[in-house]
Amino acid sequence: MVENTLYRIVRDICERKLGMSGAGSPNLELENMAPNLGGYWESGKDRVALGRIKIQYHTTPLILLGVIAHEWTHAWFQRRCPRQDATSGARFTEGLATWVQGKFYEISGVKDIFIEKILPEMPSYPYREGYDYFIILEHEHGGAEELIDWLKSQG
Repeated sequence: MVENTLYRIVRDICERKLGMSGAGSPNLELENMAPNLGGYWESGKDRVALGRIKIQYHTTPLILLGVIAHEWTHAWFQRRCPRQDATSGARFTEGLATWVQGKFYEISGVKDIFIEKILPEMPSYPYREGYDYFIILEHEHGGAEELIDWLKSQG
């Protein structure tokens, strides 16, 4: 299935290149979500059940991969950093997801598409402001993997 292949590509890059293991495997569904490109939902407050990532299917594979990376990051953050997730605002959570989306494109060798085409189309708050915040945090922590390690240590 296309969904499984796309999901596997994203998960492998996020886990192997950024050290973001432990998100589980939320279900991935392609469906008409207009006007949104994607979303992540958890069922139940106990977070025992895995969530669902829903992705708009009327877009290019490159955009799909980035949106999957963005939504997968929400799943990772909720599972690996539940205390932070409960207290973090939209700028933090969407900023993290947008930053990982950008890292996904960078690792894939197409960061310029993200910076020039995708990021400018996102609303300034919380996505672009949050992304800028995480670029600063990445530099403060000495790199992407170090920032992810810091996030994990905050639980």
